[in-house]
Amino acid sequence: DEENSHRVMENIIKFCKEKNIDMVIVSHNKSIVDDFCENKIEIVKGDILWKE
Repeated sequence: DEENSHRVMENIIKFCKEKNIDMVIVSHNKSIVDDFCENKIEIVKGDILWKE
């Protein structure tokens, strides 16, 4: 569910920041991407759209 997905992401991101690790997320969940990603690459019908 959405609440647990956010908790998991918060823990993963905290770990990565503590260890100075970059992370790449591939997801169909726009909420997770919008809430947690600093830089985004969105692919729509084979076209790549860059977002900041």
